[in-house]
Amino acid sequence: MKNLYQMSDGSCGIVQSAPASKLLESIGVFEGVLLKVGHRYGLGGPVIVSIGTRNIAIGKDTAKKILVQETYN
Repeated sequence: MKNLYQMSDGSCGIVQSAPASKLLESIGVFEGVLLKVGHRYGLGGPVIVSIGTRNIAIGKDTAKKILVQETYN
């Protein structure tokens, strides 16, 4: 299991644990959701993830708190 910030561009995974946050829940980040990493910006930048049809930027500090089980499609 990796945190979201450790995942490679293009990889997919299922969220196993995420901080309790109404903001994260409102954008679709919660336990059990499938997501795909679009791009991870270096130097402390955000991670762009796709959830369903939405692309969402998640900051580095928050991404490090989201645990994901990588899947292979």
